[in-house]
Amino acid sequence: MQPPKLNVQKETYNGIDSIKVIGPFDMIDNQIDTIVNEVIAENKKDVVFDFLETTYITSAGLAALTKVIKKIGNIEGTIYIANITEDMHGFISCSSLDRFFKYL
Repeated sequence: MQPPKLNVQKETYNGIDSIKVIGPFDMIDNQIDTIVNEVIAENKKDVVFDFLETTYITSAGLAALTKVIKKIGNIEGTIYIANITEDMHGFISCSSLDRFFKYL
């Protein structure tokens, strides 16, 4: 049996464009860049990462978040995190990236 793979979908969360991460967040995914670029092209500044169906995050997932932090930071936008597990929050906090997010 193959291990689950990362799946990324563009959705809306509380009226804000969101990036729904499904499965393990264990790679840098071009879909995330595409969604963020679409948000920026639409003159929007905020994005939500919805981790409701995310099983875990690795350092590669943190690298993907870092890329988004830079892009959204350049337009003075806000990155929201929704539905994060305690373990994932701890991992993000240990990397000191949590200061760049607001939690829903």
